[in-house]
Amino acid sequence: MHTALVIYKNELGPHHREVGRILYLLASISSDQGKYAQAEPLYREALAIAENGPSPQPRFFADIQLALAVNSYSQGKFVQAELLLKQAAEVYINVLGLKYATSRLEQVASALRKREQETEATLIEEYIKRIQNEHLSS
Repeated sequence: MHTALVIYKNELGPHHREVGRILYLLASISSDQGKYAQAEPLYREALAIAENGPSPQPRFFADIQLALAVNSYSQGKFVQAELLLKQAAEVYINVLGLKYATSRLEQVASALRKREQETEATLIEEYIKRIQNEHLSS
């Protein structure tokens, strides 16, 4: 996969959306293997491409933010994780609506539970309740 990244960067340029996707996949693999510190810079580079590349991709940007939030929770970086989670949720809500945002966050919480990351899952579920209450009262 690293070879593919080098090829894509050389052929398409370092800010191409496919480079961002490969970075995201590499980060996800590292995170799934428990290599959270290794995953973080890959997620951040993918995030920069999704946000600032030639064709911004808000949903992909939010997906990366959410993955980086989970990665941060797994490292005990709760303040950073909460900020990323909030930013991802705002993008989901603005682009795809509250129902999609809560559904996506619920999927992540469920996946975390299956990986026995109960604390992280609970924090995301608490956040879901907060955003639902905020939107019901506004």
